[in-house]
Amino acid sequence: MDELVADVIDCPHSTPNWTPDGKRVVRNFNLKDGNLDFSDGYFVDESTYLERVRRALPEPYDIIISREAPIGTVGIVPPGLECCLGQRLVLLKTNPERCSAKYLVFALMSEYAKTQFRRANATGSIASNLTIPALRDIKVPIVENCESVGELLWSINSAIQLNSKIIETTQAMMSTIYNYWFVQFDFPDDRGRPYRTSGGKMVWNETLNREIPYGWTAIQLQDILRKNSRTLINKSSQPTIDLSVMPSRSIGLSTLNSSDEFSSNLFGMHEGDILFGGIRPYLKKAGIAPCNGAVAGTVRSFSVRRPEDYNFAMCTFASDSMFDFAMRVSTGTRMPTVSSDALLSRWVPYDERTVAKFGMLNLKDTVISSVKEILQLKNLRDWLLQGFMSGQAKLSELPETTS
Repeated sequence: MDELVADVIDCPHSTPNWTPDGKRVVRNFNLKDGNLDFSDGYFVDESTYLERVRRALPEPYDIIISREAPIGTVGIVPPGLECCLGQRLVLLKTNPERCSAKYLVFALMSEYAKTQFRRANATGSIASNLTIPALRDIKVPIVENCESVGELLWSINSAIQLNSKIIETTQAMMSTIYNYWFVQFDFPDDRGRPYRTSGGKMVWNETLNREIPYGWTAIQLQDILRKNSRTLINKSSQPTIDLSVMPSRSIGLSTLNSSDEFSSNLFGMHEGDILFGGIRPYLKKAGIAPCNGAVAGTVRSFSVRRPEDYNFAMCTFASDSMFDFAMRVSTGTRMPTVSSDALLSRWVPYDERTVAKFGMLNLKDTVISSVKEILQLKNLRDWLLQGFMSGQAKLSELPETTS
């Protein structure tokens, strides 16, 4: 490694004072598949930023790698991003004359590198830790046409990011409409005008302790959803969703675990199930089951009684108000836990006609289609990466269209 990069710079060993906005801070969980994912973003003010970049300023195509929890996750700094490093991260100043940054980031994602990370973690401490000297000594194989290999793998990664963007944009759009229609009650009236803003009649609802549109009612989520507790019949290896692979604030679940990793507490999962993280609801984990398989008992699973209610139910579970409700009805202080029954007890305003209009876009199929494309692209990328690193695949031997 030391021969391939211009410098290796450790992060400041201090926790900054966070601010609502300002300069971005890269943290461990922002490193995802060679990219920086800021769906969960943290910020600092200008003076803190300047202090944290005093050792080195992250520049385009530098690589950030984690030293702990877990070790060895990486991401490339994209052009146009001003950022500084959080704790437990290292900045690799790339040198294009020695090695392409796009090639190096994938080499560090390979099993060849991961094996070395595991061996280097010999500190004897409970937490995994990769020391700077050990990082400098990591061996990186330089394959034939390595720069072109990096470009090929990066093109696959770009397609993965495009599908992730489709999910992100779809969720943001649906969340915005949900807020207008079911929180602010500005759904289109019979003349296409926003209902409440245009003077639509509102009535007091004793159950909800608030005004709702005339003709609407209050329901509990159990009226439109049923909780799932299916027995896992197929005991062979199954794609599995557990809390560790559920991202915060994203309904697209594009990382899967395997049922082989669990000895018990698994249930059947059907494609399209609505999933909600049952432990520490403040982490805001809710999403759509991307396939048939298994779901861990720490994840609450639901299905709609009527297809027309799907979008409304999913967006309700992914809303901040739902996570706030889950915290209020959870039990335990150190690790709050919320039950399926407690979640289904929530009262919400409801109108069948408006909910049906909201369900006209096929949210479920849009998200699942993009997730499946992501999973296929990840498999292709990882298969090619393994072949390149082992020497079993060469770019010159691939079909011309692939190159």
